[in-house]
Amino acid sequence: MNEPADSDEFEEFTFPLETARGQKFTLSGTMRTKLDDRTKGEIVDLLARALVAHYKKTLARWEPVRRQLAFGVTGDSAAAKSWNSPQAAKVRAQAGSVGGRRVFTMARAEWKRLRAHEGTLVEIDLERAPTGGAAESASVIACLAAEYLVHTARLEVWRYSEKDQPTPYNVQEYLVLENLTRRVNLPMFAQRVSTQDSPNLRKHLREHVFIVKELPDKGRWQAKARVLERIDFLAT
Repeated sequence: MNEPADSDEFEEFTFPLETARGQKFTLSGTMRTKLDDRTKGEIVDLLARALVAHYKKTLARWEPVRRQLAFGVTGDSAAAKSWNSPQAAKVRAQAGSVGGRRVFTMARAEWKRLRAHEGTLVEIDLERAPTGGAAESASVIACLAAEYLVHTARLEVWRYSEKDQPTPYNVQEYLVLENLTRRVNLPMFAQRVSTQDSPNLRKHLREHVFIVKELPDKGRWQAKARVLERIDFLAT
């Protein structure tokens, strides 16, 4: 591997940006100082355009949900009734954290039920994932597999709040991983997480779907023993 020349230096940059809606954020990174100012400006402009384009697409995806909220989830509108209906979708999942990444494990039937209610409010009965055994090993393998392009879907998830509407700032991105016995070299992955490629492990991987947070959390996150969450989600 070629080592950088002694003359190569790096500097951090931070540029404030603002959208047409008045949302403010910063673009930061690191670049080689030997680049001329024009090239640096072109790179920053390209990155800024990509970031703003992603921001606008996220806003557009969640606009229907914000319109529903505008009618008021406590009002008499059809949208409000659908959000507050006792028949609202309810699913169950187990929650854990591996390497700073949240991972939710769902039986296939639960995932099928959740996927059928994209764009509407869903209640998830979460319980802390058990430690040890095939279940924990499967979660670790799923988080490791999330580093590779083996996911079958990407989700944006918004935790319902009466005070805030979904925006690019409060939605989180997750990767959906399933059929991992067919998508990864399981003996190699099992070895990497210090477990065995056993029939029980393969059975657990076949029967469950794993929803892994795309980026690790900042700081320590620990699943509660039992909690009921209300979310909305969109596939991207």
